[in-house]
Amino acid sequence: VFGRSDFARIARGFGAGGERITDLTALPDRIAAFRKTGGAAIWDFPVCDQVASPVIRRAHPPKSAT
Repeated sequence: VFGRSDFARIARGFGAGGERITDLTALPDRIAAFRKTGGAAIWDFPVCDQVASPVIRRAHPPKSAT
């Protein structure tokens, strides 16, 4: 309804670190850079909205075809 929230940007607005991770190959470099900061950070990993966790799938099983 409202689109994807940019949690990394929100974190930066509160003075914490914030990264939006869309390329996992860059993750080692981002981790190394974060370790040098000594502060708090939010890392936002966008996930496809078509992916449902096992907990959600159990709570909302598919309707049987009739």
